Amino acid sequence: MARISTYPVDNNIIPSDKVLGTDATGLGTKNYTFRGIVDWFNATGAVAINGQNNYFFQSIPATTGRLQGTISFDSFGGVGTNFSAITTFKLAEQAVTGYTLEDYLPTMVGKQVMLAQTDNLDNFGIYELQSIDRDSSETDFFNVDLLFLRGHSSLQLDKFYALSIYAGNGDKTFVFDQATPANPWIINHGLNKFPSVSMVLSTGQVGIADVTYIDANNLTITFSGDESGKAYMN
Repeated sequence: MARISTYPVDNNIIPSDKVLGTDATGLGTKNYTFRGIVDWFNATGAVAINGQNNYFFQSIPATTGRLQGTISFDSFGGVGTNFSAITTFKLAEQAVTGYTLEDYLPTMVGKQVMLAQTDNLDNFGIYELQSIDRDSSETDFFNVDLLFLRGHSSLQLDKFYALSIYAGNGDKTFVFDQATPANPWIINHGLNKFPSVSMVLSTGQVGIADVTYIDANNLTITFSGDESGKAYMN
């Protein structure tokens, strides 16, 4: 075999190109394709991305039942389930990296999250993560409740999925337009929070009024008389 330095450099790398390596299980020297290496990185999350954790979709119970590093449904199955139909699943407290995430996972509650197939990001769902609670019988797993927002396609057999806080999740805002004079303004903003409120009247003046929060999605603005204009909530 010639010296490695004498071989030409190939800058046209394709997925089926191969490199030599040693199998750690003692099976000697083997070829590894770049496609296989990329799939391994995607599946294991070996290249750390802050806030992203990868899980294997387990549709069939193993001899020992539900496995760590997996995402699954209560009764397993679920291959072909549309992302839009997913409202709950079981999540192992360990991702495929083997790290335990029991303290990190609850910080995702109330945030928008993305569940995406690691080797085809066009298969994804974006949700509001509503709750994460430890299962009372399978105590190494969490029950996750979700509200679907948008997405595409469905869960596929034997695939890995990345769960992460959705990067497009900016602060939610709402603009209410009161076209005809009225008092009070009754507003359903749907922000699921108690936002700050400012008013601009149709005259261009800043509105002075009392804001009453009914709940996290509704409020009223009460003026001294009928007014028209806009209310800005953020």
